[in-house]
Formats: sequence, C-alpha cells, structure tokens
Amino acid sequence: MLIEFSIANFRSFDKRQYFSMASSKKNKVSQADNVFSTGLTATPFALRSVCILGPNASGKSNFVKALAFMRSFVSNSARKGQVEDKILIQPFRLRKRNKKRPSEFEIVFIHKDNLYQYGFSLDEKRVWEEWLFKKSLKIKGKLHSVFERKYIPDSKKYFWKINRNLKGNKEVWKASTRENALFLSTAVQLKSESLRDPFDWFNEFMRPVPSPDRLAVDCTIDMLNNPKEKGAVIDFIKSVDIQISDFNIEEVSLNEATKGMPKGIATELRKQMQKEKFQAVNIKAKHNTVEGGAEYFDLEEDESDGTNVLFGISGPILDTLKNGYTVIFDELSNSLHPFALRYLVNLFHNKKLNKKGAQLIFTSHDVSVIHPDIMQRDQIWFIEKNQSMGSELFPLSDFKPRKNEIYSRGYLGGRYGALPKIKGFI
Repeated sequence: MLIEFSIANFRSFDKRQYFSMASSKKNKVSQADNVFSTGLTATPFALRSVCILGPNASGKSNFVKALAFMRSFVSNSARKGQVEDKILIQPFRLRKRNKKRPSEFEIVFIHKDNLYQYGFSLDEKRVWEEWLFKKSLKIKGKLHSVFERKYIPDSKKYFWKINRNLKGNKEVWKASTRENALFLSTAVQLKSESLRDPFDWFNEFMRPVPSPDRLAVDCTIDMLNNPKEKGAVIDFIKSVDIQISDFNIEEVSLNEATKGMPKGIATELRKQMQKEKFQAVNIKAKHNTVEGGAEYFDLEEDESDGTNVLFGISGPILDTLKNGYTVIFDELSNSLHPFALRYLVNLFHNKKLNKKGAQLIFTSHDVSVIHPDIMQRDQIWFIEKNQSMGSELFPLSDFKPRKNEIYSRGYLGGRYGALPKIKGFI
C-alpha cells in the first residue's frame, strides 16, 4: 500500500515534489468507499484511487517514469551491471547546477503489517545516500532505522549505520555493495531474509505501467493462457460493452514477426528477442455472427484503439485487484469512453472486488472522472510547470472547493491551474 512518494531532480522535476495517497481525516465519512484503514495513527486512511491531471508536457509521464525507475533500480541494480557502468539517470536539465547534483527518491509504504520509509539519492556514477526505516503496525513504537549509508567525498568511502538487530552477514553485504548499486538490492541478492519484504514490495506490489507498455499486454496474455483466469479477462472485456466472446493466442515465429523489416534491423531484432526469450504472438478476437457462427478479428489490425487499450489493461487491473497491488497507469483514459474510465475507477472503490487494498493511480486529460460522486478532493491531483519549467504537484484539497462544487467546471474555468496556456497561431 503506497502512502507517500517524493522526488527531486529527475527529468522535468526540479525541486522536491511530494505526492500522497493519505486521505484527509475530514473526508473519512464521505469517502467510505474510496479509502481503507492503514492501522496508522497519523494516517488512519489511505486512498484507493488518485487521478493526476495536467496539460501536455507538464510532467505526468515523468511522474510515472520516476516510480518505474525507482522500482527497476531496486529490482536490478545488484544483479545487472559492473563496477564501471554508469547509472542511467536523467537529472533536471534546465538548471546548470542540477547536472552535478544527485537525483532523489523516497517512498513510504505499508507491507505485511509494517510501515517502511525507503529512499536514495544518486547520479550517474554512484549512490550517494540510501536509507530504510521501519515501524511495526502491531507493536506501538517509533519509526526506527534499519540501515543508512552516505558517501563521504573527502575519504571516498561510505559512512554506514546498520541496526544491530538486522539479521544476516551485514559485513559481507556492505563489502559486496558497489557504488552504483543499492545495499537493499545487494543484501537480498545475497539471500537476506530480513530485507526481503521491502524488496518484494518494489518487485511485486508496485506496478508502474508507462504507456504504451508491452508488459501490460503480456500480463493479459499470460492470464488468457491460464484456464483459471481466462474467463475473468473475457468477462471484464464484456462488462465494458465490448462484444468479444473469446480470444485465441497464436504463437508466431521470430522470422514471421520480423517479416517485411529491413534485413539488418530484422536480424538485430531477432537476436534481441532471442536473448530476452521473447515470444511473438498473434491475438485473435472471436465475434459471434448473426447466423450463430464465429468470425475472428486480428486484435491489432481489426479492433478499435479503445478495445486494444482495454485488452492491455484488463490483465494488470484484474491482477491488481486480486493481489492488492498498487498500479500506476500513464494516460489511462486514452481511447476510452468516459463511462468506461468511471467504471474502471469504481472497480477499485468496490469493497467486494477490492478486498486486499489494491490502489489505482492514473494520469489523464478526461475531466469527467473528477466528479464528487466518483472522486473526492484529496483523490484529485494536478501537475504543471512553474516559471523555471520544473514540474509541480499539488492536490485539489489545497484549494478548499465548496461542498457541492463541480470539480471539472472549476478546473476548466482555471480556478486550480494546471491548464495549457493556449496562444493564438498566425
């Protein structure tokens, strides 16, 4: 369960920006379907969904990429790369001093009855700082440090602070942690059971889905190939008024998948696909004919963009609801009817379907979903560029809208900002 995320000096983000899934105490009654209990005194309720609105090039996609980078670096920094490899980080480029400053990421989340606060700062050469704090939700107590590391330029060494109660061979983990890798990732790679839970949350429970994203489609395909889950995908597609009765997944050879491409490009692509063990497929959607027969349509060629979007997101959404993941979609509303988008959001507000604390975070241009009947003020966030061209995040609750105010009308009327500044074109 995601509680808070902050970021600084990454892509379009200049100064530190904070994003929160914590619900306002004032709205806990009206948001009964939109929140769940956290077990925390300071933050008793967390949101089931949040929509982020803003103009083009405001930083919406970079927000999703920030979460995706953090997840990927935690998952892979220890097992991929060598000592001399550069970290593929992109600082804010419109301020000279930022190019020499580290990018910073911090996240607060709940997993298996524990609250974690984890973060790191890094540039292309090294991790400058890394820290992990923990608090048990079953036992009253304060947040305590699990480990901290900080690079000291004068000595060209790290200052370490590791809790003596952390079980395992801590000295081996320290010695094995490269400057361009995370201690959390390295320790788990070396079989640390004590740090397995926070690592697993990143690796399994936080799921950023930049758009377009092949992983989303792969998730749906995997579910269709599972007889126990195939029916749920088809029922999901039908529930949004898409008249498809079945899907056929046909494996395609790599030669066929690259047919028609220039020879050199096709050869390199096949090598890459073989290296990543990528399986090319052709997806056919079954439609019932008027006479009672069946006709199969190529999903990518014959079906609408909206149908392809719903196909791609159906797997991640069903998987998220089933397992209690936090999924982050960029431009979820693309090619979707506003009613379909409302339906998807309401799935996460449905207590019978969402029993394990699944969360939906999505960026959008569709203002129809930011309605008091669907989302409350702390579920609506905006993003825009400031005068220094840095992205800034802020919630609707900062503006204290009137009780019965139509949020979309206030937003489009310019009351909250985060609108494109359209100029005349000659």
